[in-house]
Amino acid sequence: MQQDMQSGIHLLLKHYLKPHRKENFMKGKADTILVSFDHAHGDIPVLIVGRKGKGEIDIINAFKGDEATELYRKLTMKKGEV
Repeated sequence: MQQDMQSGIHLLLKHYLKPHRKENFMKGKADTILVSFDHAHGDIPVLIVGRKGKGEIDIINAFKGDEATELYRKLTMKKGEV
């Protein structure tokens, strides 16, 4: 069951992760980044990062396991908390 879940996550990430264009992300326009975290039912934690485009969301990165959990903690920790 655990192996099936891992290969399912791998296929999902492989399908949605596209090579992204080289562009200057800091120049000119606002950017909307969406983050999704899932650790339901004891599954492997997964954090997916997407960029809102015109009418769609492009998946630009994904993390799993301890790395996903740590990034989620960093992103959701209020400033000044330990």
